[in-house]
Amino acid sequence: MADSESLPMQGPPQHVTPLRAPAGPPPIPDAPSPPVSGTRPAPPSFSAQDRSTAASSPPEPPPSWLTVPNVTDQVRGAAARQPPSSPPAGQPAQFQRPVTGSAVPTIPGGKPVPMATVAGAAQVPRAQPVGSRPPAVIPQGRRTEPAADESLEERAYKAAPPWLISALVHMLLLIILGLIFAAPRMRLGRDTLELDAIYADRLGDQVLDDTVYSGKTAPDHANKMMITPTDLAAVDDPFAAPKQPDVALDGTAAAMDLRAPTIGLALSGRQEGMRQSLLGAYGGNKLSEGAVQEGLAFLARQQRNDGSWSLKGPYRDGAYNENVEAATAMALLAFQGHGNTHKNGTYKKNVEAGIKHLLNVQGPDGNFYQGSRGNEWLYTQGQCSIVICELYGMTKDSHLRLPAEKAIKFCIEAQDALGGWRYRPKMDSDTSVTGWIVMALQSARMAGLDVPKETLDRVSGYLDKVTTDGSLYAYQITHQPDHVMTAEALLCRQYLGWNQYDPKLVAGVDYIGSHLPNWLDRDVYYWYYGTQVMHHMGGAHWKRWNDSLRDMLVEHQEKSGPDKGSWDPKGKSPDAWAVRDQGGRLYVTCLSLYMLEVYYRHLPIYSSGAANIER
Repeated sequence: MADSESLPMQGPPQHVTPLRAPAGPPPIPDAPSPPVSGTRPAPPSFSAQDRSTAASSPPEPPPSWLTVPNVTDQVRGAAARQPPSSPPAGQPAQFQRPVTGSAVPTIPGGKPVPMATVAGAAQVPRAQPVGSRPPAVIPQGRRTEPAADESLEERAYKAAPPWLISALVHMLLLIILGLIFAAPRMRLGRDTLELDAIYADRLGDQVLDDTVYSGKTAPDHANKMMITPTDLAAVDDPFAAPKQPDVALDGTAAAMDLRAPTIGLALSGRQEGMRQSLLGAYGGNKLSEGAVQEGLAFLARQQRNDGSWSLKGPYRDGAYNENVEAATAMALLAFQGHGNTHKNGTYKKNVEAGIKHLLNVQGPDGNFYQGSRGNEWLYTQGQCSIVICELYGMTKDSHLRLPAEKAIKFCIEAQDALGGWRYRPKMDSDTSVTGWIVMALQSARMAGLDVPKETLDRVSGYLDKVTTDGSLYAYQITHQPDHVMTAEALLCRQYLGWNQYDPKLVAGVDYIGSHLPNWLDRDVYYWYYGTQVMHHMGGAHWKRWNDSLRDMLVEHQEKSGPDKGSWDPKGKSPDAWAVRDQGGRLYVTCLSLYMLEVYYRHLPIYSSGAANIER
């Protein structure tokens, strides 16, 4: 008979479930099977002594790693202690005693049911199939010993709960799906080069090197012999770099026969895009620019029907004397300083009406002044000439070229023998009027108009006469130097080509820096020239000046009422010229606007000015 780990047995009545031997014990040799008969053999009988012995003999204790009794061990122990009873005739069999502490299956009459296996027996009889008796029952809650030949993985698999297996399967599916979707992206990041292309509005001239595409290489000049000439003059320092010429990029050097640059360089900062960039680069901000907008709006409201402006009204606190041409020129300079022309800009209609008025009053000789007071004549000529030359340079309108040339010709012919200008043509010189005429000549050169070199040389000669050391300047030859005339004279020196680091210029700038703007000592005329000088110098000089001036002007601008956007010429701190009734509200407002437009009104003369800015 073949070996078997567990053998079916004859069981108790049908209402009892069959007893199955757990897997795990060593296999027991098969015993000879009893003959199958038509009648069921009688169960073995037990004596009283056997029952008492079974009841009094406790089972062996279970192993320490089990929390419940091991049924197999208990069965084996009980069978070993119980003497075998006589089996039915012709049927050698060993019977195992029931497990103590468990429900012992019995048959009617109170006799125990014989067990399936007997420990230590050489042969175990195979149970006969019985149709009426089900096998014995193993009580629920008992654990059986695992089979000896099962691996740890098999035991873990059989003991694992269903939810754990489900979780592992789903986790595996998620990993597979992640690899499916992530793999293409990983390959893209590893094998693909992504480029950001920036396209220009227009395709310009393309500079391409054909050798890049043809596979050719650039010619190699390394092996060519270089022969040094033998007739070179000896030098003190053979490693010294060649001397660089002092060239003013805006063509202001009086000693040069170079034409001044066009307005595209000198006044390009007034264009919309450049204006916004230069505003922040040179120390302006939104508040200062907002003040400029309010000031221009005020000036636009004051324009008269014929396109002119007035120094006396209709606003409050006008000047004592009238000068329509000077007032119109000053208002137009404020609009043009912000980029407005008669062709473009928010206030192009105001500029167009204003320039028409000036052209209508200009005489055949280029003179603009129509008043009777001689001490205003060349002041007015200088201001109107600046307007015409700037506007021509900004627009290149051919209709303005001839009026601009005539205006500059009048200024040149009015130069005094001392080299400067004063109230009337060819009659004496002072630094104040000379400063306005020099700015007109500079505007003409920036617009591309011719200015004779001799005229500029004579201006330098005059400035030499009103200074003792080249740093401090006076109003006239017989006067003492002061900070106001020093600022105006130094601006002329800058326009005439002085080097930025000239010791005399630096000393004069330091002197101006000791008289920073102060609202309690207001003098917009001095501030106007000082602002331009410091702006051209750049660096720490400009930073200190701008920090003192910018926010102060914004703070004291009129914020409401009919004069909103203007500056009060009097008030608690009257302007130095307003107390003399020589400068009213329009005059003070225009000069204040020039100062707040300085960030973009004129580009710095010195090429290193932008690099020296300290913010």
